Amino acid sequence: MSGQDKYLLLDVGNTRAKYAVCSNRTLSKIHVVDDKTDLQQLLSDKKKVLLSAVRREPVIDQINALAANMGIDVQEVKTEPKTFDLRCGYEIYPKLGVDRWLSVLALHQQGIDTYAVIDIGTACTCDFVQGNQHLGGWIAPGYDLMRSSLVSNTHQVTADTDYPDSLLIGETTESCVNHGCLAYVQGMLLTAEQKLKSLSDDYRIFIDGGSQALLKSIENKNVQLSPNLVFKGLMRYIT
Repeated sequence: MSGQDKYLLLDVGNTRAKYAVCSNRTLSKIHVVDDKTDLQQLLSDKKKVLLSAVRREPVIDQINALAANMGIDVQEVKTEPKTFDLRCGYEIYPKLGVDRWLSVLALHQQGIDTYAVIDIGTACTCDFVQGNQHLGGWIAPGYDLMRSSLVSNTHQVTADTDYPDSLLIGETTESCVNHGCLAYVQGMLLTAEQKLKSLSDDYRIFIDGGSQALLKSIENKNVQLSPNLVFKGLMRYIT
């Protein structure tokens, strides 16, 4: 990157699209793309657009069309069998969501040998890396999806919209559901730690995703909240 070149980073996830601007290796505040977003203004002073998409949205076609008219290059980043010396653990590599791939790429540059990335969003995913090899991972329902599915598919079970700050024993059906779902999410973290311990004595776990705050009360020197990993992964493509 040279001078004051600005890059538009776009992350189209399962439930929403978000964008940020990168200038001088600094990431701006993350914004949600909504009906009020002026895409032409957003593109007006950008050198390039870097795009990550796990689903197709109209905003992608709008960005592509506007950028073409303005002479701005759009690069849609996709999962590859090998990127920046990191090898993908999927035999059919395009099946690995690009958001997961970018998250492990974001951390691979930090010199950590053995680590896992847990993303808590619509789905709850976990990916493992050792050395230059992505090993694969897990996919499970996210907190909100799990809670709504439980209510929809069982009788006499109700829930509210509270998010517990810490894991307690529920004393009402609603609190039992909330804390039970939290216990489930924490279970992925604890199981991931067991798996990492079988690989190395020196490991780290990074937590990302829209619901990452569910695990903020975990006190573990090997675990840390690490937001915006998809955007940080996109930044690696800036030359």
